[in-house]
Amino acid sequence: MAVIRQRRQNIASNIGVIRADTGATQSWAKVGELADTFIENSFNDLKRIAKEKGIETAQAASAADLRVIDPVTGDIKAFAIPDGFGTVAQQAYKEIVEARYLKQTETEFKNKASEIAVKVQFDSDSVGQFATEFGKYIDESAKNTSPRFAQAIENLGNSLLASNKMSLMQDKIIRDRDQQAKDIKLGVDEAVKDIAAIASSLNFNDVTQADIDELIQAQSQSIQNGVKSGLYSEKAGNSYIEDLKSAQYTGLAQRIISTIASDPLLKSNDVVQVNKVIRSRGVGLDKLPTKLQPLVNSFLSN
Repeated sequence: MAVIRQRRQNIASNIGVIRADTGATQSWAKVGELADTFIENSFNDLKRIAKEKGIETAQAASAADLRVIDPVTGDIKAFAIPDGFGTVAQQAYKEIVEARYLKQTETEFKNKASEIAVKVQFDSDSVGQFATEFGKYIDESAKNTSPRFAQAIENLGNSLLASNKMSLMQDKIIRDRDQQAKDIKLGVDEAVKDIAAIASSLNFNDVTQADIDELIQAQSQSIQNGVKSGLYSEKAGNSYIEDLKSAQYTGLAQRIISTIASDPLLKSNDVVQVNKVIRSRGVGLDKLPTKLQPLVNSFLSN
């Protein structure tokens, strides 16, 4: 019987580990990623909701609770974290309520500073009085707050104290300068009246002229000091000096009229003649009554 031999066939193939189909594994990986994303998003949503809850609760806290001290904790009542709040909600609540507290404190400080400033603004020592009263308010506020905010309250108060003191000092300087300018103008106005009155006197003489010269010199010096100090312009200062000099003419003119009125030998027409001579700058002076010539000449000379 013939023997049938089995033939061995060689088929070319890759040498090594033959990998199984990975389609199912990749699908499960994607499912895992989706699950992770879902969990992360859910966690973020929960954090957002918790944060919003903390913010809403802090914003809803009454203004009164931001000022009331809890006798048990010794802290601001509104600072107490509501029950049931997690870490995220607690942090959001804490940040908002503390920001509200500091903002409300700043508003109250500004209102108090304004109140005191209005009260003392026209006092001679407005800056000193403001510093004393507002300083006491700062100290009291720092004592009546939570210890962890005491320094912040003091810093806020001191900042407002400094700025308001500066503002009051500037206002006082402006008022003082305005008053100085008014005092100089008042002095000029009084001097103008005095000069005109002296110059109009029928008993006018060298002594009274010296008085007028002294008045004009003193007031002119005061006016020039005002210009140098910037209390008013040089143009305004020159105008004041002109007013002083013009007062002599006003008084002298009144003296000429009084002289004519008091002398029966002089007539009202002499007033007309005097006016013509003055307008013509001396033409016809020698034709005026002898008694009037020195007066009119003095008018023309000044």
